[in-house]
Amino acid sequence: MEQIDIIDTEEIAIVQPQNKYPSVLERMKATFIDTVVIILLMFVFSFLFSLFDVESENLRMIIFVLVFALYDPILISLFGRTIGHKINCIALRRQSNKKRKISFIPALIRYAFKVFLGWFSLLTVGSNSKRKAIHDMVLGSVLVYDYSK
Repeated sequence: MEQIDIIDTEEIAIVQPQNKYPSVLERMKATFIDTVVIILLMFVFSFLFSLFDVESENLRMIIFVLVFALYDPILISLFGRTIGHKINCIALRRQSNKKRKISFIPALIRYAFKVFLGWFSLLTVGSNSKRKAIHDMVLGSVLVYDYSK
């Protein structure tokens, strides 16, 4: 069980984990939420295709592949986090400067490694002090807690 510190501020009390880096469980929760979001986006596009009588299976396939392939890199590069990360109060940052997000191309490469390696990539999270997965080690990124709105 992880220890937590409670930080009192005038407006809110923030519960902050003792370790500065998210665990495998927190990563898995974020991934599950993102998977649900991707599926919902695919349903929305499918509904829109039906609504506008789009019958091209090729177009449907291209859109679904783009949603799957670009959801993570676009959100990571623009906001530093996906919807799953936001809900779990975590964000992806550069290892060299935790205040800076990673840009689109590194986010795309990181995501390709993440998809290619699958759950295997998470095996290293417990073996290093910054809880970095293999795909984070490759790109020099790190997941951190982020309680900002």
